[in-house]
Amino acid sequence: MWGGIAVFLIMCCFSIGWADVKYGGGSGEPNDPYQIWDANHMQAIGAGPCDWGSHFKLTGLRPGLLQ
Repeated sequence: MWGGIAVFLIMCCFSIGWADVKYGGGSGEPNDPYQIWDANHMQAIGAGPCDWGSHFKLTGLRPGLLQ
């Protein structure tokens, strides 16, 4: 029983730490823009209209990657 509870608590701790990360990092504020590292992040911007007014920084994209 205690083993199952311990595993559950460990999984909760790890999931809480990673759940808030959007895109490649950042908070979307002017001094901490969301970081866009790949095409998946670019597609996520299009799918999330709530973030359209946020600030973004292209950090890892190559010019031909999005074609």
